[in-house]
Amino acid sequence: KHEKEQEKKIDICNVAVKSLRKDITNRHSMELKHFQTQYKKQYKENIDKWKKELSQDPNTPKKQREAQLQNQKEYLKASEQAEENKLLRQQDEYLQIETRKFRRRGLLAYYLKV
Repeated sequence: KHEKEQEKKIDICNVAVKSLRKDITNRHSMELKHFQTQYKKQYKENIDKWKKELSQDPNTPKKQREAQLQNQKEYLKASEQAEENKLLRQQDEYLQIETRKFRRRGLLAYYLKV
């Protein structure tokens, strides 16, 4: 009888953990989508700004302008990738911490009741 109660409580805890993880994962995916749309908008604005700045100087050869623009694009893409990786790392750490907190609270509640 005691084993059945224990297994039932463990199953309930596991279901609750899965639900928590699902909720957090959904929230994180929405944050990531928002981040990506914001970065795309910012990227486009920066490229347009650079194009205007480069086109204002008529003395600069076309190849040099294109090379500068390409370098700027590569820099922006690299910085976006770095920021996205940082966000994903932070989200993963948050998910792990919240899962541990939840399990710890469940275990404490279980052992305090017994």
